[in-house]
This record gives sequence, C-alpha cells and structure tokens, in this order.
Amino acid sequence: MAWPRSLRLALVAASLVSLAPGAAGFLLGIDLGSQYFKSAVVAPGKPFEVVHNQHSKRKTPTAVSFEQEVRTFGDDALVSASKSVAKTPMLFPLQLGRNLTSVAAEQLSWLPSRYYAYKLGVNESGSMSFRMGEVEYTIEEATAHLLSFAKGLAVDTVDGAAVTETIITVPSSATMQQRRALLTSARIAGLSRPQLIHETSAAALQRAMDVDIGDAGGPGVNGSDPIEPNTSTVLFYNMGAKHTEACVVRYHGAAHNGKNTVAMDVLGCGISETLGGHQVDVIIADKMLAAFQAKHPKLADGIEKNVRALKKLEKQASATKHVLSANKEAQFRVESLYEDTDFFAPVNREDLDSWTAELFAPFSEPIQAALNLANLTVEALEVVEMVGGGWRIPKIQTLLTEYLKAHRAPDAEPLTLSQHINGDE
Repeated sequence: MAWPRSLRLALVAASLVSLAPGAAGFLLGIDLGSQYFKSAVVAPGKPFEVVHNQHSKRKTPTAVSFEQEVRTFGDDALVSASKSVAKTPMLFPLQLGRNLTSVAAEQLSWLPSRYYAYKLGVNESGSMSFRMGEVEYTIEEATAHLLSFAKGLAVDTVDGAAVTETIITVPSSATMQQRRALLTSARIAGLSRPQLIHETSAAALQRAMDVDIGDAGGPGVNGSDPIEPNTSTVLFYNMGAKHTEACVVRYHGAAHNGKNTVAMDVLGCGISETLGGHQVDVIIADKMLAAFQAKHPKLADGIEKNVRALKKLEKQASATKHVLSANKEAQFRVESLYEDTDFFAPVNREDLDSWTAELFAPFSEPIQAALNLANLTVEALEVVEMVGGGWRIPKIQTLLTEYLKAHRAPDAEPLTLSQHINGDE
C-alpha cells in the first residue's frame, strides 16, 4: 500500500503548538502496538515528554484484565493472565474493525489457543467480543479501556491538564473500517479530537526532525536550469510483535517562511501480518513445552491443560529471546513449572535460528513490495532505519544485511542498519 504525501515539518510543528501559550491543555500521541503501547505529550511551553506508566516504564503491555471489579492494565494485567487468561485480552489492536460475521467460531482466535484460551464471539455488527461468563466486551470496548488508561497516565504526567487532541498510530494495512473502529474506541475513552497517523510515517517524521538536508533548491538564475533540492532516500524496516512493515521514504530540502526545512514523501509500503517478534516467543515456548514433555512423560498430558504453566513457559520464552539477542547462549529456566517440577534447558542462538528459519523466510517481502510501489531498487537506498522491537533479533539483522548486499553493486558502499530512532520513543 502506497502512502504518497508530503509532510512539511514546519506545518506539522505549527499544528503541535497551536494551543495558546496560556492554555491548560496538551496533545497526546499514542503508539498503539500489538504487544506494547507508548505515549508522549506535547504541551505549550514544555518540551516533548514520553509518558511513564505506574511502574516507571516507557512501554506498557497492551493488556487489560477484567478478572476483578476494578480493571487492571499493562504489567498488572499480565499477572492476572496466569490465573484467568480468558478475562485478560491482550495483543488485540489489529483485530479492531474486522467483520467476522461469516467466520466460524473455531477460527476466531488470532493467537495460539494453547496460550490464549479466550472464549470469543461475534456481536451483531460483526465485531469480535470477549465472553466472560454472563458478561462480554467487544474488542472496541476493550480498546477503549486501554486508551482510557493511557489517557490517565498522560494526564498525571502533565499535572491534571486536559487532553485537547489525540494522535494514534495505525499500520498501513488498516482498512477504513478498522480506522473507524479505533476512532470509535478513542471516543468511548473520552479522548478529545482523535486522529490517526500511519505508524512508520510517524517514525519517519521523527527522524526528519533531526535531518539536515541542506539546500531547498530554487529557480534558475539568468535563464539557467532550476536548482534541484537535496534529497535522501531511506528504507524503514519496522518489525513489531505481530506484523512487519517496510516503507521507502524520500526526504528533500524545502523552504518555509524563507527558511530551509525538510519535507518528506512516503513512496511506498509493504507489510507482512505473519512475521513478528511474538511469533518467536511462541516458537520458543512450543519447543520448551515439547522438551519438558519428553523429559517428564508422566506430566506430558497434564501440562497441556494447565494455563498457569503454559503462561510461565511463554513468559520465559520472551525473556530467553531477549537474552539471545545479546548473547549466544541462554538458560531457559522455570522453577516449579508444573506439579512442583522445575525445568531447565540450555538454548543457544543456533537453535533459535534453526527454529525460526521458516518464520523468517519471507522477511524481505515487505521490502520488495515497498520498492515496487516506489518504483525503485535497493541501489537507490542511502540509509536503512530499524524500527520496532523485533529488529533486535540477530538473525533478522543478518538476513537484512545479506539481502541489501546481494542487491547492490559489488563496489557500492554497504548499507548499515541505522538505529537512529529510539524504539521506546
């Protein structure tokens, strides 16, 4: 899907500070990912500020627990998941706005039912709902609860000031119906003037604020040819928890109010909805479950049905993935995994590379789709920016480096994988 538009930073900056200097309000930005969300606030006379949650963390798990009468969110909700996963929706934003009227009940789940034993239904509008005994919540309502929590964190950050405008990210594949569903959730949450922005375009815009392109070009002098503006063509590779997106962005010099600034065009985007960091967690958890069952055959059947044990496996799988991103070896360790039985198993990076080979095989498809829409080749790229948490997996970095090298001339300057954009911001 292409995103052909030009974003002039001067105009964007003007919109961000459109509040009067004395106004008691702020703009709230929410990067709504599948596994985590992050928020930032912009208030008149104050610098851009990333919101911290109740645990002083910048990113908050996209999870809400309905187990108790008082809702819990983020890390607190994950604690409830081990006890009552059916009442703890998580990893659900991409399911917003999907019409599931004709989908069979057994095919509603977008997550492996072994680890996410949700009781799902479809309401009259075709939207997914989480059934919790006599109560059920649509996915729009669950999202609204989460956005309301994000709003509360932001209000606390700016000492009780009101939200006057809200910007929320969406992937390039989001349909009009999905966008409307997200906006509906934002309004239910009481967010003022909700608007949407493409997530990778937002990352590209953030980078543009630090880019010095230089000459904005201009008309020729004394009949000479016009002076072309300086340009820079960048590939953004955005690997999140449940999807991966690649976008080609061209920055070029521009002028605003007589001063040089930067404009950008998003020339094309490609997306994979089957490649993401969470899939790696599930693969590791499945492998470790099989290892436990082989080591303790008498417990093999029981652990399959024990939600708490399975959630322990998944949690440790995520931790092991992070350890292997920085180290070549890790110890998968869960004490009292099931029936007071501890489980330990060594895992190395070669194991992980082998287990994820099939998952990572189509890693370049979003890149090629973006380049095709932009009518460019890898040769035209000058910079590669990595975005999202998934890029930290060493195998992804290796595959990308090899792909870029293979599609450029032997004497071309190699493209490095830039980490200019802080993944937590």
